[in-house]
Amino acid sequence: MRLFQKYQWNEVAILYYAVRSDMIPRCSLIMSDLETLMNDNPNTTMTYRRRLQNFTDSSVKDALRSIKGVSRVTVICLEAVEAARRNLFISIAEEGMDTDEYMYLLVETRKTGFNESWKLKNGTADGKDSIALAGARKFFIIDSQPVNTSTQFVADVQAKMLQPPYNCLDCTDFNPVSLETVAVGLFSSACPKSFIEQYLAIIIVAVVVPVVIILAAALFIVRWRKQEEERLNALWQIPFIMLTKPNAKSDARSSRSLQSIITTSTKLTIDSKKVMRNVVDHDNLCKFLGLSLDGPLMLSVWRYCGRGSLKVKITFYGLNAIKAIEVKELTDNLWLAPEHIRDPSMAPSRQGDIYSFAIVCSEIITKKSAWDLENQDYDLEELIYKIRRGGRSPIRPALETEDEHNSSLSLLVKDCWSEEIDMRPCCDQVKSLIRSLNHNKSSNLMDHVFTVLEQYASNLEDEVQARMKELTEEKKKSDILLYRMLPKQVAERLKSGQPVEPETFECVTLFFSDVVSFTTLASRCTPLQVVNLLNDLYTVFDAIIDEHDVYKVETIGDGYLCVSGLPHRNGNDHAKEIAEMSFELLRAIKTFRVPHLPTEKINIRVGLHTGAVVTGVVGMTMPRYCLFGDAVNTASRMESNGKPGRVHISTETMKFLTVVIGGYKTEPRGEVIVKGKGALETHWLLTPEEQERMFIE
Repeated sequence: MRLFQKYQWNEVAILYYAVRSDMIPRCSLIMSDLETLMNDNPNTTMTYRRRLQNFTDSSVKDALRSIKGVSRVTVICLEAVEAARRNLFISIAEEGMDTDEYMYLLVETRKTGFNESWKLKNGTADGKDSIALAGARKFFIIDSQPVNTSTQFVADVQAKMLQPPYNCLDCTDFNPVSLETVAVGLFSSACPKSFIEQYLAIIIVAVVVPVVIILAAALFIVRWRKQEEERLNALWQIPFIMLTKPNAKSDARSSRSLQSIITTSTKLTIDSKKVMRNVVDHDNLCKFLGLSLDGPLMLSVWRYCGRGSLKVKITFYGLNAIKAIEVKELTDNLWLAPEHIRDPSMAPSRQGDIYSFAIVCSEIITKKSAWDLENQDYDLEELIYKIRRGGRSPIRPALETEDEHNSSLSLLVKDCWSEEIDMRPCCDQVKSLIRSLNHNKSSNLMDHVFTVLEQYASNLEDEVQARMKELTEEKKKSDILLYRMLPKQVAERLKSGQPVEPETFECVTLFFSDVVSFTTLASRCTPLQVVNLLNDLYTVFDAIIDEHDVYKVETIGDGYLCVSGLPHRNGNDHAKEIAEMSFELLRAIKTFRVPHLPTEKINIRVGLHTGAVVTGVVGMTMPRYCLFGDAVNTASRMESNGKPGRVHISTETMKFLTVVIGGYKTEPRGEVIVKGKGALETHWLLTPEEQERMFIE
């Protein structure tokens, strides 16, 4: 039973097998005694009890299955040979009851429990010794170990003989004292001294030194506390001479950082000193710095709290003993609870603070001063009288506003200024209700501010992205316009602030054209019509240029200058590109009509020349990409000496088209007197239409 109590085994099963006659019922007696003990112990319950009539595998396994559902601890007693015990071990293992969840107690009284009963002693080996061992490991065997008393006694005697005084190596090694010396010592000064006489000096030192140390430590602690008290008292005492008067620009700061109290005595009570020592330091409290007591007035000094802070700052708290002698203004009672107005000597209370909180909330809701006295028919004294009087329907500020607000907030405020003190909620309830009113909103002001700032930042980011998109679009437009005025690589260098160095192109083909009789045509049009005419004409030309590797340099009046082979070199294709473009321009001219002169036709002269030029950007204001060189002048002379509707080319261009490129037909014109050049051999470039007409002729 002690084993059950130690391991708190409260539910136990009993299984036993008796083969003897009723004359010697060993297992029956053991189980009967165990059942009696369990009945006497209320903490232990027998959940299963069975006596096996026949010890067979089926009967044992049937009993084990019944035990599995009701108990984890089983007491077993077997009146059988070791073979029966081995069969029990095997049945337990085969039923899966050899885990740590089960414990078996085997009760034996024959001193045969501690042997290798899981092994097969007789018969043919069945290979189940390991299974029987697994089941045997879960058994706790209670039995007595056989002892050979005679052998144990001999061993004990031998062990004792090895110990003193039987085994003694220095038994004769001692200093004997004569009987005479002993007798004389009993009656003379040779008697031994007492403990106190021998160690008196040591005892005195051991007692006096700790006492001296304790007294010195006590004196030091008393002195240190006194000095610390003086130091702490000096922390909040500010000499009057150290105070300076603020200038006129900081009068508002002075009124809030220096509070004057008129009094006839500078003596502070003990309670006030305790409050001064416990200086409160909190983010929402203006820190108390100290008092000035040696001046004509008692002054309390507080740390200045500047305007514009989002934090609520509470000041002039504490110092109740000092405030008791302060002359209060009548307006201070507007926020004071009715019970405190009736009894000014009443100590401050949390219920009174809740009432004051409600008055402040009414100011926030209505966005007006407390009680809105400016718009009331009664004066301040009458209002204070009505507040003090109370009653069933006490006077309270009006909460009606033009703007909508949460009605639950109004109910909370009304509960806070209830006339019944016990009906007012506590601070924790107020905080909880305010949080519940804010559902998905921030729980405090700073969280709300952060939320607003995050929303503003998000909106600002969206706006910045929109502006960046607009800026990108405008930049694209400006780049397109810039690339139309200047070559792209030149524009990029100018945008990056890099200088544009002049560049030489050894071989390019230039195109000059001019409107025939443009002066006569312009005289028949208004200036606006002339501009529209040239714009329509050059729009047609620009569309054709975009289809060829040709760069438009400029237009001067009715003159049109193009070039191929720059700013991108294209090998020997520059003459081909200019020739094909000239053909398409002549075809387009035949179908072009003047809007305001439908019957009038436009014709142009075209001149081409191939040679070397130098390019560069000229000027800072309205920079232009210009061409320089004799080839430009020669191309201009080819145009001015040409004929309407014909392409006049130089010998250099003719060689490129007929020899280098091939496939083009030219017609010699002969020598032409060119200004600044003399006589030059020139040619006509035949268009496909002219070649076809000549072939027909």
